[in-house]
Amino acid sequence: MIKNILIFLAALVSYTSFGQCFEQLVWQDEFDGTTLDLNKWAFDLGDGCPSLCGWGNNELVYYTQNNHKLQGGNLVIGVKKENLGGGNFSSTKITTKNKFSQTYGRFESRIKLPKGRGLWPAFWMLSTGNNWPMTGEIDIMENRGDVMQRTVGTVHYGSPWPNNQYDGTTYDHSADLSADFHIYAVEWEPDYIRWYFDGVLFKTITRVPNNLNPQSTNNVWPWNNNFYIILNTAVGGWFTGTTDQNLVALTKPTMEVDYIRVYGYQTSSTQLPYLGTLNLPAKIEAENFDKGCGSAFYDNDNANKGGAYRNTPVDIEVCTDAGGGYNVGYVGANEWLEYTVNVPITGLYNLTFRVASNVGGSKFRLEQDGVNKTGSVNVNSTGGWQNWSDVNINNINLTAGTRVLRIFVEQGEFNINSFTTSSIPLSVSTDTKIPMTKSTNYEISYLNNNVKISSESEFSCTIYDIGGRVLYNKELSDIHDIILGNKGIYIAKTLTNNTSETFKLMVE
Repeated sequence: MIKNILIFLAALVSYTSFGQCFEQLVWQDEFDGTTLDLNKWAFDLGDGCPSLCGWGNNELVYYTQNNHKLQGGNLVIGVKKENLGGGNFSSTKITTKNKFSQTYGRFESRIKLPKGRGLWPAFWMLSTGNNWPMTGEIDIMENRGDVMQRTVGTVHYGSPWPNNQYDGTTYDHSADLSADFHIYAVEWEPDYIRWYFDGVLFKTITRVPNNLNPQSTNNVWPWNNNFYIILNTAVGGWFTGTTDQNLVALTKPTMEVDYIRVYGYQTSSTQLPYLGTLNLPAKIEAENFDKGCGSAFYDNDNANKGGAYRNTPVDIEVCTDAGGGYNVGYVGANEWLEYTVNVPITGLYNLTFRVASNVGGSKFRLEQDGVNKTGSVNVNSTGGWQNWSDVNINNINLTAGTRVLRIFVEQGEFNINSFTTSSIPLSVSTDTKIPMTKSTNYEISYLNNNVKISSESEFSCTIYDIGGRVLYNKELSDIHDIILGNKGIYIAKTLTNNTSETFKLMVE
């Protein structure tokens, strides 16, 4: 935790991202049992004496194994007024030291804070290098119990005490943080660390250029080795402004922790459908783009500015469109998202994109396996970032099979909620606009119940009966020999070099 703390405001800086993400859960404690899992946690006991009395912060607390319980799916750490050892109060501090540590990743916890003057709850990490502050410290959440709308994110570094240094930023919320649970998190990568409160990014430090304030006098970037987790409620100390036991107020002396979760840091991984391969026609939610760091998406910055749904750089926010859910927002030029789908039949499809924009002038395109299928599609202003409207694109040729669809943003700013694909229906028995066995591009011949369709160029061909069922579907051949079996009218749909033709066949 912070020693002799002064709070410095740090600039929020974003740098180019190539698709890193934190979606692989590698460690967690949901606190669902009846006793603390000692395979994951150890207790830090006492008052720090004789080597570090008051834990180096002039604290008034003595840590025990008895000031905690698991209740209702939460870890509850309580503070009591009692004289133990050299302390005037008792509490509990737990740590994953020698049990779990990790370099880089997302570390998050859902916590309801205690309340009262002199209380100092913290969710923080120390290096296994064990040479503070030269090996660094990351404070994910700290709070003064008499300033209940504020959380603090800080790093410690520099030279040995008293020349240690720190860089901290406060975030003020509108509500009392002891009244409800909130999510506190850091995303830690080789070149930067970011702090979040309920998904809102409020602090970023970067290695290159180094934006530490003040600049380190020793190890310029110590956050490159394994760190372990610490969770505690301290009492008193310089950070709280209360070093007199008579001034401490135990208004709400309990910190409740719903969970702690740690996600691995990935820069590349195999591309896979997020919720399984979708069979077209279907409605595809924009936020369900494929998994695959560095392969399934690209975002121009390195943070999920919407703070919702998934731990990737793609900006996802809560959506107010009909049906609620989420949308992908803040999209900008050259960003893209990919979706693995199954196209059952080669042919024409209609597409409807659900979009919102407060500025207009945006463009995107849809690609299938790297081929531009739609050309540039305009997105005009809808009058607001959550005022939703449809953009319809008709008669788009999609090729059958397991395919990857990519939404590529060419320019502008807009939000995407979903896109829907629908196959174009064939009114076989009543559609007089479909010609009967006439084609200038193909030679058609009949022999009994067989039909041969041929061309000088390779083409795809799909044959339907009058009920719309697919009887034949084959790609890229210059000759299609088709056995239909029964007399009657059939529909042929062909595709050559992105040119589609539909015509009737009569088997007599």
